Amino acid sequence: MKRIVSLLIDERVVMSAIILNALALFGLLSQGPEGSTPWGALAWVDFGCVLFFLAEAVAKIGRLSWKSYWATNWNRFDFSVTLLSLPVLLGPWLGQFDVFAFFTVVRLGRLFRLFRLIKFIPHLQGLSRAVPGALLTSTGLLAGLLLMVVILSMGATIFFGRAAPQDFGDPLTSMYSMFRVLTIEGWLELPEDIAANTSNPLLVGFARFYFAAAVLGGGIFGISLVTALLVEEMALDNNDEVKTLIAELRDEVRDLRAEVAASNRREG
Repeated sequence: MKRIVSLLIDERVVMSAIILNALALFGLLSQGPEGSTPWGALAWVDFGCVLFFLAEAVAKIGRLSWKSYWATNWNRFDFSVTLLSLPVLLGPWLGQFDVFAFFTVVRLGRLFRLFRLIKFIPHLQGLSRAVPGALLTSTGLLAGLLLMVVILSMGATIFFGRAAPQDFGDPLTSMYSMFRVLTIEGWLELPEDIAANTSNPLLVGFARFYFAAAVLGGGIFGISLVTALLVEEMALDNNDEVKTLIAELRDEVRDLRAEVAASNRREG
């Protein structure tokens, strides 16, 4: 019995089950956009994976106790995902996945299970510590970019709202359009849409200059600057261990020098 429990909670076995489940889900969803695939081999694989994850949760709770099991965030996540997946066990009796609207949660639960692969990413704990610090350091720069998007959006509404109301009819719509421009997607199409709806050559020329400047200033320079800052901050976090080792080595060298100096004085 202990051997079976150890096998159920073995991380390599769990990871293999998640990957197998992902392949089965990919096959199931590939057979139809509505998710109403009749029960077949892939559906039974998915059914078996749900049973495995349920048995894994029971085995962990039995070994650790409920209090210790629930104290770990990953265990909470795994248990919640497994709970969402339980409607899949009704599949053999229903014959398909989405007989009622309620069983849409079945597909949602199955997709959530794939997120369990995240905890197998190497150095995940180091990344989780580095990202918040990097984002905090970049807060000012991100706020500046957001302010720039707001200003550009309001300006685009004023200048191009009449010529292209579908893209710049109001500030919120303009913000989405400018976001497309800053991510270098759609910045060529938007000036052409304006040109197709106006006979004013000055407005067309200004629109092309406006969006080109937005791409250069915000899309290329601004986003690249944020990315560089994030990478730099995360790299600094990775050097913390090296800095600690250097500090310890410096202390050891200082202590060794003090011992040598004391030894020389005694001999003298």
